[in-house]
Amino acid sequence: MIRLSSLPPEIIEEIILHLDPIYVASIAQCSTFFKSIVYNTKDQVLWRALYLEQQFDDPRTCISQQGYPKGVVDWRGELQRFVRVRTVLHDPSLCCPDERLIILQTVLEIISYVPPLSSAGEISRNLLLIDAILRGGVFLDEIESAEGKSEEEVQLCARLHANFGLTHVDTRRTARVRSRAYVYDLRNYRWDNDFGPFDEHGCVNWVHVQALHHVVSMHIIDLQEDEDIEFPIFPLSLPLTQITIPEGVNLDEEGDWAGVEGVWRVSFCFCDHRELLSTSSWLLYFGCPINCPSIRI
Repeated sequence: MIRLSSLPPEIIEEIILHLDPIYVASIAQCSTFFKSIVYNTKDQVLWRALYLEQQFDDPRTCISQQGYPKGVVDWRGELQRFVRVRTVLHDPSLCCPDERLIILQTVLEIISYVPPLSSAGEISRNLLLIDAILRGGVFLDEIESAEGKSEEEVQLCARLHANFGLTHVDTRRTARVRSRAYVYDLRNYRWDNDFGPFDEHGCVNWVHVQALHHVVSMHIIDLQEDEDIEFPIFPLSLPLTQITIPEGVNLDEEGDWAGVEGVWRVSFCFCDHRELLSTSSWLLYFGCPINCPSIRI
């Protein structure tokens, strides 16, 4: 009887490439022979091939949301982290409190580094994968309701939520009221945060952004309370967050490829839009002018 270990190493590696990475780890525990093939290789050829067999984007083609390339890829390390994320997102009960921060950081890394949207309009495999795994937002809802989160975890969770879109809990009236109360509270717009969704250090306050996202999203789509949703795809949801680079633009030469340099002026109206409409109709009926506060940033 021929033993598997008697096969040429290149054939064993070819067999390994057709396995899920979780089973590859199990094979490595069978004997020192298989452990040496999986973990003691001199280069990362096996891990690179195994990574590229998965449903992830090729990290060598990915750029950040600011247009920067990913850099040197640790194929083994990234694949192991991504597989752990996939396991936890499928079953949030497996997430230990001490790894919660790492899971959030890894998920955000996956969706933040994607290939730029091409003229063909091919959606990132990373975005589609996380979209599918987070379907329904169960992981997000459980993390947000968990006790003892650090401020960094709170911010990362809100950032992921804002990127993802709407969860089942977002359809509830209590959640909508909470977001509207945050967005329309004038105390959240001060000189020390530039009258916007920032903290006193000038960093993005993702809790504020997520509340803004929630309020705007619920105006775009009509969801009933506790409606059984998997994932409503609309202009503010995850598959539509992919970075777009205009054709012919060389990122090494063009600093403002998105065309955002210059002075911007933003106007805010701190009231319920429905109240604004009813009030403006009443004021216009009596011929009164309407003044909304305007703040230059």
